[in-house]
Amino acid sequence: MLAIVLGHGTCRAAADLSIRVPWGNTMRWARGRGGDAMWEVRMQFEGTTVFASAVGALALMTVLAGCGGGGGGGGSALPVGTGIGTGGAPTQKFAVGGSITGIVNAGPVILGNNGGDLLTLSANGQFSFDRRLNEGDSYRVSVSSVPSTQSCSAMFSEGVVSTANVTSVKIACGPAQRGAFHEAAPMLTPRANHTLIAMPDSSVLAMGGSDLASNPVRSVERYDPASNSWRAAGTLPFPALRAAALLPSNGKILIAGSVAQTQLYDPASQAFTPTGSFANLAASAPLQFVTLLDGRVLASSGSEAQIYEPNTGTWNATAAPSSIHADGGTFTLLSDGKVLAAGGFNHTEAIPDSEVFDPSSQKWTAVGPLAISRTGHTSTLLPNGKVLVIGGLTGTVSHYCACGLRTVAAAELFDPMTNTWSSAGALTTARIGFSATLMTTSQVLVVGGNIQGRTEQIPNDGFRTTIPTPLKSVEAYDPLTNSWRNWGEMQLSRTLHAATLMTDGNLLITGGSAAAFDNQATPDPLEIAWHNEWVIGSEIGW
Repeated sequence: MLAIVLGHGTCRAAADLSIRVPWGNTMRWARGRGGDAMWEVRMQFEGTTVFASAVGALALMTVLAGCGGGGGGGGSALPVGTGIGTGGAPTQKFAVGGSITGIVNAGPVILGNNGGDLLTLSANGQFSFDRRLNEGDSYRVSVSSVPSTQSCSAMFSEGVVSTANVTSVKIACGPAQRGAFHEAAPMLTPRANHTLIAMPDSSVLAMGGSDLASNPVRSVERYDPASNSWRAAGTLPFPALRAAALLPSNGKILIAGSVAQTQLYDPASQAFTPTGSFANLAASAPLQFVTLLDGRVLASSGSEAQIYEPNTGTWNATAAPSSIHADGGTFTLLSDGKVLAAGGFNHTEAIPDSEVFDPSSQKWTAVGPLAISRTGHTSTLLPNGKVLVIGGLTGTVSHYCACGLRTVAAAELFDPMTNTWSSAGALTTARIGFSATLMTTSQVLVVGGNIQGRTEQIPNDGFRTTIPTPLKSVEAYDPLTNSWRNWGEMQLSRTLHAATLMTDGNLLITGGSAAAFDNQATPDPLEIAWHNEWVIGSEIGW
C-alpha cells in the first residue's frame, strides 16, 4: 500500500473518492481527522501493494487538479499504517503500548512517551499511544501524573521499535505507602516454599509447596481480595510442583512437576491439560521458568535449557548455560528481553558466575561475576533497567555439612549497559528464605526470612545446628538513593513464605514456617531443641 500525505488544500467536497485506471488500480483518498485538508492517497493493484507509476502519477495529478493543486506546505502525516520513505518504499508505522493495573477512582493516570504524546487513562487494561513510530525509532514510556493517593511504576518501558507493535510495557499502580500489614484470611492448606501467581482478574493462585515434613502439597487454591477469602481451585496432576509460569497469550499457567510432561492449568475451568514434554531436563533437578517478552517460556534445570512454544505446545532444546544457576541461582528477564542468570550452587559451594541469554540468537554470554558468591538469593528487575540481587547464602559445603554457609547482608546491582556489578548497600539484617517485591513506588520490599542457623561439628557426636532465627522485620531499598531503610514489621515472623504484588498494588504474603524453641532455658545454644511450625495466617500490606 502506498500512502501519500498532501498539504493543506482547498478541496473539501468529498470524504471518499475512487478513480479507476485501465488495468484495475484503485486510488483512494480520504480527508484527515479534524476536518483539515490533509489527504491520504493509497494505490493498490489487485490487492497487492504497488509503488508510484506513470499511470498512478497521472491519476494523482487528476485528484490534485480537482482539489485546487497541492496546496501549501506544512502537511503532517496521518495516523495510517504506512508512509513514504526517502527511497520511495513504504515505511511501516507501529504502536507503542501495554497494560496498566491498579487504577482506582481517585483520578486518572497520565502517561507519556518520549517526553510527550500524553495519554490519560482512567481504567485498567490495555493501552496504546496515539502517535505511531517507525521501525528503529526509540520509545521511552513514563508516568507523568498520578493522583496523590496513588503511586505507579513503569516496567519494560523503553527500547527500540522492531517490526511489530510494542505491547510489553507494564504500568503497575497501587496505594501510596501506608507502612503497615494487616491480617488476611489464612489459606485452606498450610504450606511453605509454594508459588503465588497474581491473576489479571485481581485474584491470586497458590500452588504446590510442602508441609512441615517436607511432603509435597498438591492442592491449588484461589484468593479473592474483594471477599478476603480462599477457595479450592483444583489438584495438581503430579506429586510435586517444580515450576509455574503464567502465559500472557491465553491466561493459562504452564506447570512442571516430577515427570517429563508439562501441563497447562486453566484457571476458569480448573482443568489440567497435558502439553509438551521435556527432552533433556532432569525430572528431579531444580527447575526455573522465565516468561520471555514474546510469550515463550525459558526453562533451565541443572546445566540444560529448553524453550516452550505456546503456539505449538512443544519444548525445543536451546543453548545451555555454562554454570548451574537453577539450583539456588536466579533467572531475571531484562528490559531488552534478554535473561540474566546469576549465582547458584554447584553441589559444593555457592558460585559468583553470571551470564546473559539472548532469545533471538539462543546464545549465552558470560558477564561480570557477582562480587560475593551466593545461592538462595533474590533478583529483582528495577524500573531503571538494572537488576538488584539481595541476600542469600555464601560459602562452601563439605562432608555433607553446611558448616561453611553463612547468610549475606550485602546487595549488588547489575547494569546491563556495562555487564558489570556494583554495590547496592546492605540489609540491616542478613537473611535467607525471604521475599523481595518491586512495589509501585519503585522501591523493593524485603520481607521476613531467617538468619541461618550455625552448624557445628561436635566431637564424637556428629553435627548439630543452632536454631535459625525467624524474622518479622521488613526493609526497603530505594533505587534513587541506592540505600536501605527499616520499613516496619509483619504481624508474624515467617520464612519460606510466598509474596506477590496484587493488581491493586498491595502485597499479599502467605504461608511459610517459623522455628520455635522446645526449651528456651538451656544456656548452650547447641543444646537448644527446636522445631518448625506453620505460620497459618496471611497478611496484606504496603
